[in-house]
Amino acid sequence: MSDKELFEKYATICDHRQSRLMDVQETALFMALGDMLRRGAEAADEIERLRADNAALRADAERYRWLVENAKHIPWSKQFPGLNADTGLDAAIDAAIAPAKEQP
Repeated sequence: MSDKELFEKYATICDHRQSRLMDVQETALFMALGDMLRRGAEAADEIERLRADNAALRADAERYRWLVENAKHIPWSKQFPGLNADTGLDAAIDAAIAPAKEQP
């Protein structure tokens, strides 16, 4: 059972329990607990989204590192002689993408 499913299950239990209570303080407690558990389910969704984003960013970084380390073995790299990690590949990439970042 995922974190989200677990949070939702206990939130539902709290909702059910609260509907059977007569005591105002107990009802308020279960309402608050149910709300907290629902927020936990939302947080679990956000954590999963961030984990997926992180995995995608790591894959991009690995591809970039591979390109930097193997640039001399890639045929298109001959179009840019002398450009490698030691001679400013990062600066060249930053300069190439800067105009796109400036456009709205």
